[in-house]
Amino acid sequence: MSESIIDKISAQTGCDGRKIAEIVTIALRELHMVSATDSYVTTGALMKCRSNFGSEAAYHLGGILGYQDDGTNETIEPGYTSESLMPETMLRLLGHDPQIEDIKARWFQYLQSQRGFKK
Repeated sequence: MSESIIDKISAQTGCDGRKIAEIVTIALRELHMVSATDSYVTTGALMKCRSNFGSEAAYHLGGILGYQDDGTNETIEPGYTSESLMPETMLRLLGHDPQIEDIKARWFQYLQSQRGFKK
């Protein structure tokens, strides 16, 4: 059985699992509210995520949203690039951040280690 997300966060931060669940739920609720009320919809939530939690959090939220459009989480077919995983609007937003290339590189290295994901 794999370790829960809360257990992983607790091990990395030393925070109590119940408090982690409470904080993450509040954050997701607030981002959901932005999507429901902002004229930029999910891009607004992505921008709010970035301004509150940083580029890496926004990159991963964008990745989740990108899988929705793609409908799969299978290994990328030959010819695709790492940029193909996210809608162009999200990449433009994140592209202004000098950390984004490092974030993407670490993410794809992690994916490769977890499931043989090919960049």
